[in-house]
Amino acid sequence: MEMMTEQVHRYRNRLRDDPAWRRTNRDAVMRVIIYDLRRLADDLELLDDGAQLPEHLAAVVQIVRETVSATPPIEMPVIVSAVGVAFHVTPQQMVGIMRTQHIAMARQVAMYLVRELTAYSFPRIAEYFGRDHSTVIHAHALVARRVANEPQFASLMARLKLTLAEQTADGITAQSSIESNAALQVSA
Repeated sequence: MEMMTEQVHRYRNRLRDDPAWRRTNRDAVMRVIIYDLRRLADDLELLDDGAQLPEHLAAVVQIVRETVSATPPIEMPVIVSAVGVAFHVTPQQMVGIMRTQHIAMARQVAMYLVRELTAYSFPRIAEYFGRDHSTVIHAHALVARRVANEPQFASLMARLKLTLAEQTADGITAQSSIESNAALQVSA
């Protein structure tokens, strides 16, 4: 929880101070906001035990519930599938033990996107991939550096984020949405 709060503060500061970052990471910031709204909705459910809520609080509860129900969360398997299609790697290879350069890069990109687009912690991401949390921290830093220094790679990340955001908004399955977008394919 404390880490999420720090992340939200970092995002707010960068949103205010860095227009280029704002354009590139808008989806990640929206995911954090939606995560916070989901947590708020869960907390409000605890209050709503049949007792009459004050009118202004009841209105907030209703707005939060409508917002949360309209924006489904994106899950790790969806991101892993999307990255797998783009990099020609299976999800099983990404969570497996193989360390070839191509599979490792796909795995690092998936870890980066999970961290950027969801509220999962480094340890939770590491658990999913069968790795140590320091591996996820390294992967995130490595991909972030490439995004900052390589325009073509940054473009690929932006297209992946956009595709994931669109598919989540439309409720489309990962496989059908991404397979139809040949522009995401990267060469082996």
